[in-house]
This record gives sequence, structure tokens and C-alpha cells, in this order.
Amino acid sequence: MEKVDEEELNVLEIFESVHETYEEAVQKASEEVGFTKVPFFNMSKTGDYTVRIGPNAPVKKDGKWVPADRKSYEYPIKSKFLKISSVGKDGKAKDFNVKVPNAKYANISVDLIDSFVSVASSKYANDQAVIKKIEGSGYDGGLKWDSQRVMYVLDMDNLKDGWELLELSYSQYKELEERKIKLWEKNLKKDRNISPCPISSIQANCVLITKKTENKKTKYLFDIDRDITEITQDQLSSLLKMPRIPDVIYRYTRFHLEATITFLKQFEEKLNIDVMSSPEIKEVIEKISLELPADDKSHFSTDKKDTEGGGDASDAMTIDDLWDSYDDLVKNEISDKSEEGLKFREDIMDFIEDNKLTTRTRGKSNKELLLAIDDELAEINGDDGDKPSDKDVIPAKEPPVKKEVPKEEPKVEDPPKVEDKKDEGEDTERQSVRDRRARREAPVQEKVADEESDDAPAATASETHEVPSERRRARRPR
Repeated sequence: MEKVDEEELNVLEIFESVHETYEEAVQKASEEVGFTKVPFFNMSKTGDYTVRIGPNAPVKKDGKWVPADRKSYEYPIKSKFLKISSVGKDGKAKDFNVKVPNAKYANISVDLIDSFVSVASSKYANDQAVIKKIEGSGYDGGLKWDSQRVMYVLDMDNLKDGWELLELSYSQYKELEERKIKLWEKNLKKDRNISPCPISSIQANCVLITKKTENKKTKYLFDIDRDITEITQDQLSSLLKMPRIPDVIYRYTRFHLEATITFLKQFEEKLNIDVMSSPEIKEVIEKISLELPADDKSHFSTDKKDTEGGGDASDAMTIDDLWDSYDDLVKNEISDKSEEGLKFREDIMDFIEDNKLTTRTRGKSNKELLLAIDDELAEINGDDGDKPSDKDVIPAKEPPVKKEVPKEEPKVEDPPKVEDKKDEGEDTERQSVRDRRARREAPVQEKVADEESDDAPAATASETHEVPSERRRARRPR
């Protein structure tokens, strides 16, 4: 009997040794939270903006905080807006945009658009018209990726908004980097012990961004403030709780794959070419499908950007998507009364109908309609809708207009390696309507041209990667 008692005691000790602690339960719960949308910093009204860039936050591994895999303040990304044709409820043709990242940034071994470009460039090498179209920018209907850098910033004029994501085009990022290096070198001449980054360390300088319009062309000028602004402990704690940038921007789902397939089929149909039926492309699609999480139930439909089969609700049409499309039209100087402007209004009407809203549409511009929808959504969600100040501004969004020949971008780096992530699941949050409206309340400005073309190299058989646009989502200056 003594032997039995001893064995029973050993069993108890074994199980007690593997009990989950409270701290471990909290950590596991935080890791299993679904994909969370993060607010993006916007600029649309001409004027000055002051932001404080935050460093890339450390990550927790085995209960210890370790540096992020990228010791900097930004992460690179390549993505593009896919313009997909559909048929509206009234039977009329309409277009809508779906933003997709290069799949390689999401730890997927191949990307469908890169592979399409490679196969098409080889198969139609002697057809210059086809090659020119394929290598064209997104604004020209081509397949070129847009390059961007994404970072967390604090809006110094609206600190209550907390940390937001700012997206800069590659050329804007390079201008900021040049100014940063010059200041850093100047600081080191004064004191060799000064080593932290002058724009993203805890004690660093704010970045000044000026948006101006000259001859109907929008420009963004960057400068660095002379005074040091320290990030407070509360702000650092808040940054530590924010989703890590790779978790937000390096996200590729079955929805993105199916949207890309639909887009490329329409693309080749317009050019009267056949690429999608090739064995190489079929193999790539199968490979990507197998590398996606098994529990990814998201789907894409041309009827609506929905979530068939219990899919990812974050990919359904949202008010943010409408604002993104509006910013895109504004950046490209497309008015409400143009063909594309009228199609966009149909999207707004569909959104109102689909969400059973009561927003009145008569006599309102597209922008005024979006603001009215924001108001109604604020009421539905119980937001008190603080009235914005005169300093509040609205954003401008994606695909950059190809009007100037930018400096050639150096060889594009490979996507940074990030750890495999669990399926994010459904989007658990959306930025508050109040914060978005605060940036949107500004005089309607419909004709604003982008100041530069994206300098990301065209996708080729060698598989390049980086993103388009400069507007609202990564709320960067355009």
C-alpha cells in the first residue's frame, strides 16, 4: 500500500507541475485575439503636420522582452490595389478596389502576381504592347507593385488619438532618411556618445510634414524639428500594447488569393492573352492555397466583398474602404461627376442599403455623404462624435499618379523574415468614427494630384516586392 501511495503522490506532483499559471493564461489569451485593425494617420488638407515617430516595439518570447527583428522604426511592404469589375444590383457594370500585399511578406513562398508577370513576360516577350502594360503602374492598369514604408506615429496636434500607422511612399521615406542621417552625423560631431536614432528613439526630434499644392500638383516636404520631444512612459506602454507592424501589414488570406485570381483573369481578358491556364500558374495557386492556414474560411466574391462560409469579416466592404476609394479618386483628380465618380457613388448607395442606414443622399457630394455615414455610424455605435477643431484634417489615399520620374530605387530588399503567425481570424475592431471624422472635416478638395510616382521597380521574373499608394490606409502623406 505504501508503494501505491507513493505512486499516487508522484502522479499528483507531475500534474501540478504542468498547471497553467494566471500569467500564462493571460499571455495565451492575448496571442489568440483575432486580427485587429489599427487606425492610420491621414493628411488631406494642405498645411503642416507634426508627428513623433515611435521605435519598433520589442516582442515577448519565452516570457522575456527581446528586440524586434528589425531595429528601426519602419517596415517595408509592397502591395497594390486591384481594380475588379463587377455588376451592381441594378445590372450596371461597376468597379471596386481590393488592396493585396505581396504574398511573400506573409511568409508564403511564392506570389501569384509575380508569377503571372514572369510567365507572361516569357510567353509574350515579342509583344511590346503586352509587356508595356504588364510593367505599367497600378494607375496605368499595370501590375507594378507600389513600395511603401510603414511606421507608428503620434499626431502631436491630437495626442488623444494615440498611436497610428503612417505609410510613406519609397521616395518620401528616402527623403526622410536623408534628413535623419544628416542630423545624426551633426549630433555625433558634437558628442560621440549620442547614438540613438534622432527621430525614433525615446528622446528624439519630431518630424514636420508640409503638404502644399502648386499648379494643381500636391507635394509633401519633410523637415526635422530642432527641439527634443520625449516619449512618455504612458505612451511607451501604449505602444507596447499595439499590434506589431508585421502582424498588421504582412497579412495574406484566402480572400486576397481569390481576389487576385479574379483580377488577373479580367486583366488577361482585356489584353487578349492566356496566362492563367498555364501549368505554372495553376501550380502557384495550389502552392499558395496549401500554405494558407487550414482554418482560413475567408472568400472573395464579385457580387460583394463578403465573407462567404464564415470568412473574414475584416475583408467585407467597410466605411474605411469607401474612404480609401474616395481618396484614390481625389489624388487622381477625378471628380464626382466623372464616370468613375458616379460609379463610386453607386458603391456608397450600396453600402447604405446593405447596412440599412438612413443617411439622406440628395444634394450631397460624395465626401459629404461619407461624412454623413460616419455620423450615423457614430450614433449607432454610441459615439459622442466630438466636433473636430479647425486644425483637424482629412486624408488622401492610394495609387500614386505617375507624373514625375522619381529617383531610381536601389535594389529592393527581400521581405524581412517574420515568424509564422496564427490565423488572425476575424477583425475585432475598427478605428473610432470620431477619430476618423476629426481628420475628415475639411473643405471638399476634389482635384489634388499626387506629387510623385512610386519608384518601386516593376515586378519581373526575378520576383520583386513592395506597395502602392499614399493616402489614407497607411495614412501617409501623398
